Amino acid sequence: MLIDCATGIPLFDPTVWTLTTYRRRSASTMEQALRGAMLIHLFCARRGIDLAERVQTGTFFDSCELDDLEREAARPVRVLAESSALMMTADGDKASQTRATSPLKRNHTGFLRRLPSVAQLTSVDRRTTGVRLYYLREYIKWLGDRQSFMIGRDAEGNIEVDRCRKSYSAALEKICVALTTRSGGVSGKSKRLALSPQQRKELLRVTDPDFTDNPWRDPFVRLRNHLIILTFLCTGMRRGELLSLKVRQIEMPLKRVSIVRNQDDKADPRRRQPAVKTYGRMVPLGHDLIALTHCYIRERARIGSARKHGFLMVSETGRPLSLSALTLIFDDLRGAFPTLGPVTAHVLRHTWNEQFSDDADEIGMDPDEERRVRIELMGWSPTSAMPDYYLRRKTIAKAAETSEAMQRRVMRDSEAALQRMPDDG
Repeated sequence: MLIDCATGIPLFDPTVWTLTTYRRRSASTMEQALRGAMLIHLFCARRGIDLAERVQTGTFFDSCELDDLEREAARPVRVLAESSALMMTADGDKASQTRATSPLKRNHTGFLRRLPSVAQLTSVDRRTTGVRLYYLREYIKWLGDRQSFMIGRDAEGNIEVDRCRKSYSAALEKICVALTTRSGGVSGKSKRLALSPQQRKELLRVTDPDFTDNPWRDPFVRLRNHLIILTFLCTGMRRGELLSLKVRQIEMPLKRVSIVRNQDDKADPRRRQPAVKTYGRMVPLGHDLIALTHCYIRERARIGSARKHGFLMVSETGRPLSLSALTLIFDDLRGAFPTLGPVTAHVLRHTWNEQFSDDADEIGMDPDEERRVRIELMGWSPTSAMPDYYLRRKTIAKAAETSEAMQRRVMRDSEAALQRMPDDG
């Protein structure tokens, strides 16, 4: 929720917006959406803009204000949090300033602990800026759509009502187009990156527990991290799915693991709980991966603290492995072996999908069947657009391959024609 820093009460419009629009989405998606709403509310508060009045009249923002808003979207969360603490200082009321700062500081301190590297940033990358502007646009559009039902209430005659509503719709469309342009066309979907076959082989080589230059020294950590990498590459799991797994969900005889939704698990002691973002499902595990998992579980049982809970992935001390600890694993990998590229848990998920596409081509799988199988293995909704993305990538790759073959054929014909031409010399 977005909290009013003066009263400590959730802001009404952002709360209704997220509950009606993103209620069935993941907590991280709701958080991203609320950041977009937070951005516009902070922007308006600092500049003395009455957002409700702008929405009611359909004036929204001019081009200069949009330029300033784009620059605001590129600022780190730390800077936004600090600036929001100064929102109440314009009237010089010290008591109001104190009341405004305290709840906000408490609220954002917890948030910043989840992003330890943000304090070093002077600006966020273009991708993050685009996502913020995307959700900001969605929030403005939601406010405008809600207001459009009240447009023309005081107008005389249906013709005047229609004129007012068309004028308002045009203004709302104009501001949405302007924000879309500034967001760079970001629609909440990140650019899909995947490791090349060479990078994938190198990743498996350097994370092998017996590899001399393995970036980790502790034998248990080496085994655990090797299992993490292989699980991501072999199953395409999300990081939240892996970290929320419990030992009992590994069905050794059936060679599979059950992924279940576990939001707000009371048994999870982690402050930022990993969660299953997609649907629950059964994921098959190969013989070698099952054997490695069994070996890891035996080593895990040697840690006393690990026996006090059921989570599969644990730290050296036996506590459930956190999201930040998993991020550090990939930071270590990228630092020790830069040639691996931008390897992250999500990149390995995309790598699995690319490999699945190649395997589907190799066995001649029908596109409709490929879509159904991918949806089942990834836990996506039957109406998800993600399978279409990978099918489209395959189409683009085939188109490029066909075009290159045609160009090579044309060039061969051209060379043959040049060789048949008489030499004027």
